[in-house]
Amino acid sequence: MASGLDAPAKPLILMPGSKWRRVSRGLLPAPPPDCRILVEACAGGAAYWFLANPRPDYGVLIDISDDLLNVYRVLQRMGADWFYQQVSYLPGGSRELFEEFSKLYSSPEWRDLPDERRAVVYYWLLQVRFAGAFPPSRGSSPRGGGLWKGIGTYGGLIHVPRETSRHKMIERRAKTRGQHTRADFDYFFERLHSVELIIGDAVEVLPRFDLPRCAWFIDPPYPDTYINYSRRDSPPTPQWYEELIKILAGTQSASWLLVIGVTDHITDCLANYGLTWKSLDTRYYLGTSAGKRRSGERANEIVVLRGNWQWGRQEGLDVWLSATESPE
Repeated sequence: MASGLDAPAKPLILMPGSKWRRVSRGLLPAPPPDCRILVEACAGGAAYWFLANPRPDYGVLIDISDDLLNVYRVLQRMGADWFYQQVSYLPGGSRELFEEFSKLYSSPEWRDLPDERRAVVYYWLLQVRFAGAFPPSRGSSPRGGGLWKGIGTYGGLIHVPRETSRHKMIERRAKTRGQHTRADFDYFFERLHSVELIIGDAVEVLPRFDLPRCAWFIDPPYPDTYINYSRRDSPPTPQWYEELIKILAGTQSASWLLVIGVTDHITDCLANYGLTWKSLDTRYYLGTSAGKRRSGERANEIVVLRGNWQWGRQEGLDVWLSATESPE
């Protein structure tokens, strides 16, 4: 199913290790031609579903984080115009708003808030953390490059009619500063139209979708780069990764594609279940300065797949071997 809207330059939700740029540049394969259901486990920013081309008829996004899936759920229910109005005037460079929202997110009252309020706050916090305004390691003073920097009043959810000069100015700033535009929200809303959202652990949910004409894309947290943005008590254990690999090896009908950070334990598990893999050499940049970009740490990754996945480039994996991508 094709969409008439242009894909945004970045995901709706910014998460570490996103595959947005790789999928958009054809460095990951398209789903098998006969795929009707696409399941993205450990969904995070759901880059694969949002950019899948051609898009299957039906999507399933699985993630352990209720806060993350709540953003998608509220956008599904309330629509693109509502969501855009709520977030487009929140200033990303505001330390006061960051502290207010962070305190709210950590409070016992968080779960009692309406879904709509939680979605806006959580979306905003992730945007400023990964856009360089407040790095996860230093939630202190604002830095340049905040996603909503300089726009609107502190925390005001202000409705401004479309086609006014104020509305056009906001759109213009959005385009020049890399923010999500109204058209971006239209795209995400349209892509979420036929999606089921499931809060749960991938190893518990995936077996339900071992179905004909169903494809799984799995991009789990990497063992050596885990960042806790899902309120999980601890990173996945070695036993969790082994259980995931066991499920993949035992599929009867579904096709699947796994991208994962390489460790001795991971490769031993794959070998034990008779699975082969391709090593990838990718450099991630979690900093924003040019110096950090030049000294970005390498993240050794492997790809494992089963089924008739369609590579869009002739050079396929060999191109990815030398790719140096930022995590968006």
